[in-house]
This record gives sequence, C-alpha cells and structure tokens, in this order.
Amino acid sequence: MLMPSIRSLLVLLALTPAAAASQPPPRYTVERLGDFGDLGDVSILGNLSMNDSGWVAGTQGRMMHARPFLHVGGEFRYLEGFAGETSRVSEAGAVVGTGRESLSGSFAYLWQEGRTTRLPVPQGFFTSTGFGINGRGDAVGSGARPGAPPVALLWSGGTVRILAPLVTGGLASAVAINNAGWVLGTAQGSDGELHAVLWRNGRVEDLAPSTGGTYMPSDLNERGQVVGSMMGDLLVSAFLWENGRMKDLTPPGMMASAAALNDSGQVVGEVSPMEGRGRPVLWDGGRVIYLDELLPADAGLRLTNALDINNHGWILGLATLADGKEEAVLLKPER
Repeated sequence: MLMPSIRSLLVLLALTPAAAASQPPPRYTVERLGDFGDLGDVSILGNLSMNDSGWVAGTQGRMMHARPFLHVGGEFRYLEGFAGETSRVSEAGAVVGTGRESLSGSFAYLWQEGRTTRLPVPQGFFTSTGFGINGRGDAVGSGARPGAPPVALLWSGGTVRILAPLVTGGLASAVAINNAGWVLGTAQGSDGELHAVLWRNGRVEDLAPSTGGTYMPSDLNERGQVVGSMMGDLLVSAFLWENGRMKDLTPPGMMASAAALNDSGQVVGEVSPMEGRGRPVLWDGGRVIYLDELLPADAGLRLTNALDINNHGWILGLATLADGKEEAVLLKPER
C-alpha cells in the first residue's frame, strides 16, 4: 500500500474514539467486475488482491486448471503460458504468485509489463511459492528442499535469501513485505505452534511469544501494523498487532478473521457466530461495520467476503448474485 496523503493522515490522527464513533458509516456504490468466464466443473474465483489504482489480480480455476489474471480498466488480462495463481499486485502493477508444474511441483514467479519471470531459488530447492510484493518489486514467499520443512524466502535485486526461522530446523513462510523492507510471516516456535513473526533490522521477531495458539498473519501496512487470525481452543479470532501490542478485534461471543488492512489502519475480514454463516466486516476507528448492511437496496447481490482494502477505502470482495453465481465486486465509499 502507498502512504496516505498528509491531509488524510492528520484527519485520522485527530479523530478520538468518541469522535470516530459519532461518524455514520459510509454508504457504498457497487461495481461488478464482470463475468470471469467458465472452466466447467472447476471454475473457482480466488486469491484476489487490489492496488490503489484499482487493479485487481486473481485466479480462475484450481490446481492445474488455475489461470492467473489482472483486471484493469474493465478488461481481463490473463497471464498466459502457465497454470498458476496470483498472490499480490503491487502499486507498480507487478504481480507475484505461484506457477504450477504438476500437482506437487510449484515455482514462484514475478509478472511485470507483460513478462513472466521465474524467481530463483537457493541451490537444492525443488519447489517455491510467491506470496507478497512491495512497491519496489521485492517479493517474499517460501521454498523447500527434499525432505526438509519449508523456509521463508526474500527476493530482492535479482537475488534470493533465506530468512532465519525462530528455531533451528523449524518451518517458516513469508506472506507480505512493505516498502521499508519489513517482512511478515509465520514461523514454527519451540512449542511446535505457528507464530506470527516480523523480519526486520536483520533479525526475526516473534509478535506473540507467550499467548499460545496458531497464528495466521495476512497483511502488513506501511505503518508496520499487522493483521491476521489466531486459532485456539477450536475458536478463530482476528488480531491487530502494533508497536509490540497484540489486540483482539473479535466481537464478544463471536469468531472472526482479518484479511487485509490499509495504511489508515482500516481492516476488512469476516465475523461469524459460533454456529452459522459469517458476514464481511470493516473494522474502522474501533467500530465493527457489517458491510452487507451498507449496500444499495437495488444492488441485486449478497456480499459474502471482504478480501482487500486500498488507501482510498475501496473494498474488494466476493458476492453471490440473484441467479446463484459468484462474482468479484468493488465497493467504493460514497463519502
């Protein structure tokens, strides 16, 4: 994500929790991104991400039938030549993802200006995946040697580097990187659980060393805030980490997961009861806003997922249409 303007940052800092709570939630216009075509019985839409220009990267299909694409200016551009998935689109319009050679073999790739480049791996590695990219073109992901656990990888300046795990021999994976070079990921701790970690200033930092549970971090912004989900005692909760503190975003008596955040600290994800269907939400200024309540009455669809949010407050999600078909949608605040 790009840094917000000075004016928007000052406005954000000026809002006290009481002032923020007094503001009515925004109303949204809904932009349907169009028909993604059909791949027969394996047609699936997934791995959607968005940049501040409104470019959407995604995947149609699954496994060896997966087709990565970009949606730009109302048109689809398929990343032809290989089966695979997208993971993230950068502010510069570059895409990082994972190509498929077989059901078990994969490689991390970078797509930029119409050209797909297979990212290098350390000697002896047989598989790699690409998960995150920043505005400078640095990418992160994971890779593995035969018979060894996955490790976190950083691609920068045409080279690849293995990021240190929390414990020797423990598995690790990197999922996001910001323009300061901070890398977010997961790493196995001495307790055997997956911990949320940051690689910065040449070392790995455990974001919740003593809380227990399995952490699944999902996004990192330019302010160094981290969001994700934590599984513990058969429950899933959404978290926000900032300046060494872990905050639970989950409403009382509910379960939740956080998918993405922007540089203003707005978070999108899902909240669900202990039993029942989840609902897409926006966490904004201490409020939990149910997005399906803010759509126009004549939208003709049901919002099912909130997957990404950019610095304009645009929200990328999935919706079910009246005929039961699934489609990607873009929600734009009216104010």
